Amino acid sequence: MVKMKILFITSIILFSFKSNSQNIIRIIPEIIEYKKVDTISLDLHIYRPLNFNNSKKYKTIIFFHGGGWRNGNPRQFRKQAMYFASRGMIAITPEYRLFDIHGTNPLNCVQDANAVMNFIKKNANNLGINSKGIIVSGGSAGGHLALTTAFWKVSSVTPKALILFNPVTDTSPKGFGYNRILDDAFKISPIHNIGKNYPPTIILIGSEDKVTPLENINEFKRVLEKKGGRCDVISYEGQKHGFFNNQKYFKKTTYEVDKYLSSLGFLNGEPSIYSQYQ
Repeated sequence: MVKMKILFITSIILFSFKSNSQNIIRIIPEIIEYKKVDTISLDLHIYRPLNFNNSKKYKTIIFFHGGGWRNGNPRQFRKQAMYFASRGMIAITPEYRLFDIHGTNPLNCVQDANAVMNFIKKNANNLGINSKGIIVSGGSAGGHLALTTAFWKVSSVTPKALILFNPVTDTSPKGFGYNRILDDAFKISPIHNIGKNYPPTIILIGSEDKVTPLENINEFKRVLEKKGGRCDVISYEGQKHGFFNNQKYFKKTTYEVDKYLSSLGFLNGEPSIYSQYQ
């Protein structure tokens, strides 16, 4: 089933259109199953550039949605995905198992994130993905999943950069979610698993975030930089958890992410976010 779906995408016509009121480039994603657990089918929502050519390999950004490992939807990052597809990348928003729907725990979510990376490793050629140009992103619990792709049972496809929106960086008693994880808390706690050659990281955080406090983010930055890594933190004064979902801060944060990816050589040219979303 999965192979059939992958082969099918090479002949799919990309659907897109521009909003009448703005210059937003809207892209309808293709849906591909990457994992099946019993009767649960988990899909990738794949947004491709308008000029997608299946003979080429594209740099790719993966967005894991938030929701405390309990709920949420890949559509949370659809605007970011459409935007970066308009900038010439492939953008992917994965589904993963959730407590409110599947009765699962955070470790199961981490396993699903790992499965996303392994699926992409195995099927990069068919998907048109440059496996040496993968960036992983996410918000809140999705930011935690993005972080785990850099250390949890790492495949040969590892992130070249991490783009994090108020992420959970610590699942120990000092952080977030410990009571739901317990015995596995330190195994999947990003701050306790920072190794050498960690991907360059940018974190966008509200100064008034009480769920993933700025002090936790700064401590993660301190530990990562002590081990020789790069961690940029941009704090938004007066903003609370999930601020980036607001239209104003969606534009501000997307602009910063675009500039950051350009600084790493993943994008060329100036950001177009403000010309698309006026």
